[in-house]
Amino acid sequence: MSEIFADLHLHSDFSDGLVPPPELLIRAGYAGLSVVALTDHDTLDGIEPMIAASRKGAPEIVPGLELSCTEGDDEVHVLGYWVDPDHRRLRSELARMREKRILRAETIIDRLRTYQIDLDLEDVMGLTRNGLVGRPHIAEAMVRGGWAPDTESVYRKYIGDGKPAAVPKRFLTPLEGIDLIREAGGIASVAHPGVHRVEELLPELAGEGLAALEVWHPKHSHREVERFTATAERLGLVPTGGSDYHGFEFGASILGHYGLTRERFDRLRLAAGR
Repeated sequence: MSEIFADLHLHSDFSDGLVPPPELLIRAGYAGLSVVALTDHDTLDGIEPMIAASRKGAPEIVPGLELSCTEGDDEVHVLGYWVDPDHRRLRSELARMREKRILRAETIIDRLRTYQIDLDLEDVMGLTRNGLVGRPHIAEAMVRGGWAPDTESVYRKYIGDGKPAAVPKRFLTPLEGIDLIREAGGIASVAHPGVHRVEELLPELAGEGLAALEVWHPKHSHREVERFTATAERLGLVPTGGSDYHGFEFGASILGHYGLTRERFDRLRLAAGR
């Protein structure tokens, strides 16, 4: 297996990961990575702490994020790389999305009351690092309150996609997400197409500014990697990848095992004009 040079899909505790950004950078260094992208969901708040913790010899940091987008009933996650963390409209849009997340959490909590599950929004918000609330925090609150044995069962029975208390995100369309990333100086990539099954959308997105496609991902089979590589080349997209690391350590760490070789990262950097 070729040596992984860059992992371009990491999550910290500023969204739904477990690890603070400084520790995440240390773990990435121990894993032998030379470049990392912090791509928390719908927030840039973890980038400054990660940069502040960087020291000589630490992995290079690509400022990024993962935008929650929807096309009809389909969820599409769009990764942004080399975005300006201080870009005014991007910051404003993320603040709007934060408020929508709170409204979504309130609706989920209301639906759960039908099943005699009485969560308090303030308690759920208290599990977040920066007020960016999502289903993982609701699931954790349910486990802590004794309504479920583990978070997996919460998703399976109540809040997973298509389950009775689930509420779809309605934040941005993929095209709006791509435009926002480009306006903030970044380059856009569709995340884990094998997870959300968004292949039919890729030709249109590629014609509207999408630059890359996440090919290497822990949930992609070898056959999917081959198919997405071919799709990326056919559409003129740069194949990229990462571990989608959240800090969960079941068995060996996936850090250092998914991402890009140096040659592949250099191709992405060139496409981004960096």
